[in-house]
Amino acid sequence: DDDDDEDNSGMFDETENMEGNWMKKSTSIDFMPSEMQNSKDDSTYMDVGINGKTFGISGLSRRMHEAMMVVATKQFPSGIPEELGDVYLLYSMDASAKEAVKVAMDSNGYALNLGDDESMQDEGAWGQIESVSFVDSETGDVIKGEDGSTSYESFTDAIAKGGWEPGDGFSFVVREIPSRKKAMDLEALLKALDPDGTLWDEAKDKGMLLPGDDIGSLKELATDCEQRVNSAPREANDEFNVYRGGTSMGYNVIQRSSLLKASRNPDGSENQKTLLHVMDSLANHGCIIVDLTDEDKSPEVAETMSGMWGATGSFFKQIGEGDAASTIPAMGPAEGVGSSHAMVGYASFKDGDNQFLETRISRTDGSLLPKETSSVIGEEGVKSMVDAFNIMSEVGKDIVRIATAASSDEAGAFVTVGSVVSQDEDSPSIAGLSFEEATVSGVMDEDTQPSDDDIARASILASETATLLTEEIMDDGKPLSESANIEHDEGQVSMS
Repeated sequence: DDDDDEDNSGMFDETENMEGNWMKKSTSIDFMPSEMQNSKDDSTYMDVGINGKTFGISGLSRRMHEAMMVVATKQFPSGIPEELGDVYLLYSMDASAKEAVKVAMDSNGYALNLGDDESMQDEGAWGQIESVSFVDSETGDVIKGEDGSTSYESFTDAIAKGGWEPGDGFSFVVREIPSRKKAMDLEALLKALDPDGTLWDEAKDKGMLLPGDDIGSLKELATDCEQRVNSAPREANDEFNVYRGGTSMGYNVIQRSSLLKASRNPDGSENQKTLLHVMDSLANHGCIIVDLTDEDKSPEVAETMSGMWGATGSFFKQIGEGDAASTIPAMGPAEGVGSSHAMVGYASFKDGDNQFLETRISRTDGSLLPKETSSVIGEEGVKSMVDAFNIMSEVGKDIVRIATAASSDEAGAFVTVGSVVSQDEDSPSIAGLSFEEATVSGVMDEDTQPSDDDIARASILASETATLLTEEIMDDGKPLSESANIEHDEGQVSMS
């Protein structure tokens, strides 16, 4: 639902950390002050866990404090005021933590994004500190503070209650750190792609101008221009032809009815033409185009989808023109969904440039959450959104069923030699015998290949199994049917 769906490559998940160090994208948006909600904020907010032993915070904090004391001694030649002692302790602890976080972010391709606002550099302004614990600098084991506690909710508590001193190691968690993706290092990228320089040397032999090379003459410029022109793709299709389908290019359109379970073969296996169409589309294009109306045989489906787009457009229009946003709950974790990542509600960033309405389906009555949405778009608008979701979720389940069955067929997952009893009176029956027993008995040998009936049975099982999988795993916002005969425990709100 936003552009934070980029992968988290290189980051350690909080539950799968390395020696207590982890990093992940923040899931909370409630921390943002109201005056920042409409600011031009282009930050990605991160949560980071730091292990004091790994990052050598004890020595770093001691050096930080010593440097501050040198400056303070010059500023107060007659002696540093007693009331400033804890202030210097706090700043040295905070500065040490910030430096450790910078290193952790740098190793994961991120950097602090504090901007030019000097107030963002202040203690506590760059993130929400919690879970501060003292650690042994040698072993990394957690040790108790002066008050006997092993964890503190802030650096201030760690100093005032725990008696932290510069040189003491400490671990901590800091949440909602404003950060940004670091610019790609071209030299590092090229080295990773071509570690031994083979491709680089081949390109130079061909006279190609490479990144970092300077053009020293008009001749070199002409060569570079010619090379760029000749390497550019020359063939292209116009918009009309690229989507027209066909057997060799573009995207074939499949009818909605072809994906239904009712369109399978009479024996319960997947229709081979439909199966090949789905797999060809997914393998070659990564998508499949479905005609929901079945060549205008079901125009009401198109009307439902149109109603959904109209309702969402009306919602954001009213949000922008009036105070409708105040009637919708702020985005937060949905109750009863079983995951803190499943959000519901409304959020706005960057002066309204980015607006989000997260909705979910109540499994108990099929209603749309948040229920306050109807106060903006009306009951008809809500109904169109729920109906559109039901249409698309059913299409998705059918596509996954077919793709899963195709994968099982390709792998021969359910093929068992001799699984089908021959109907020929003259042939030996192997009903009730395992493959090993049938081999020993002489009914079949180890080189016996599966019969057409064995393969047909496997295709039927592949479709049946894929159907069970989609019904159990894919969340369509509806209660699992009692006839499914699957042991399950469902939340009250859909995950989709």
